[in-house]
Amino acid sequence: MLGLSVERHGPLITPDMLPGDEGTSINGPSLVKMPAWASGRLGAYHLYFAHHNGTSIRLAYSDTLQGPWRIHPGGVLSLGECPFVRGHIASPDVHVDEQNERIVMYFHGPELHGREQTTFAATSVDGLHFEPSARALGPSYARIFHHDGYWYGLFGTGKIRLRRSLDGLSGFEEGPIVLPGSRWARPRHAAVQKSGGSLTVYYTCKGDAPERVFYGSIDLSGDWRRWAVRGRTELLRPGTDYEGAGLPVRRSRVGMARRKENGLRDPAIFEEDGRTWLLYAIAGESGIALAEIRPGEPRAAGLRRSIADLWSRLGV
Repeated sequence: MLGLSVERHGPLITPDMLPGDEGTSINGPSLVKMPAWASGRLGAYHLYFAHHNGTSIRLAYSDTLQGPWRIHPGGVLSLGECPFVRGHIASPDVHVDEQNERIVMYFHGPELHGREQTTFAATSVDGLHFEPSARALGPSYARIFHHDGYWYGLFGTGKIRLRRSLDGLSGFEEGPIVLPGSRWARPRHAAVQKSGGSLTVYYTCKGDAPERVFYGSIDLSGDWRRWAVRGRTELLRPGTDYEGAGLPVRRSRVGMARRKENGLRDPAIFEEDGRTWLLYAIAGESGIALAEIRPGEPRAAGLRRSIADLWSRLGV
């Protein structure tokens, strides 16, 4: 059975594209192709992204995937427009709802009167002006997909739990932990790609050295309360200067990347014309890059490499 391989296409967003110290944290990409009915579209593609402690969701736009990309000043959804959230908003997960001619953005922030970071949703008819809802949907870092009449989401960090809803905007029922991690490496953020009755889950882990992208899969047949990510194969690790490959290899830590690191974060998937694209944060949180995912080496070879990495971490 074939696994996956990656062809890098380089950075899309870099610190020098943002004013002042806005480039100190660049993460959480979510890319959509803008529909013709979205009157506010700035380009063929909108790339929504975040600052780890940002006061708005940020936006870049382009007419081609490889760019050039331009920054939309001021972003698209601000903390001031979300009075039910305090401190920051981040981690956009954006979907085009063709049936209802609207764009849905899931995002998170600390609840005004709570301690936890929580996912909320906002809708837009133009991709620029979003109307947020104060309805809490679940823990932070949601990645949403549709299957068999339900909207499912992977929520959380450290361990990732499944939830589902009939309309995708309310009533998310709690389901199983699908990606628990280990004592050495706990999932940070995940991305999803659905194909028929299978879901590929891409993710990175806090504690890895270097932090890098893995993937596994969920069989979507049977009782959803028994779904779980099976398999763990490495997809991409830092291999270029822009990804931080020349920096010291250290175990990644919880929270914001304070400086450039030898590590990758925040995978996101974009599909178009039968091709699969990976967007990801580079050198910690020092930009966003693009790569194409293709069928590649046999899974057995990837498994052997993952086992070799484990032995290396254990000093064997």
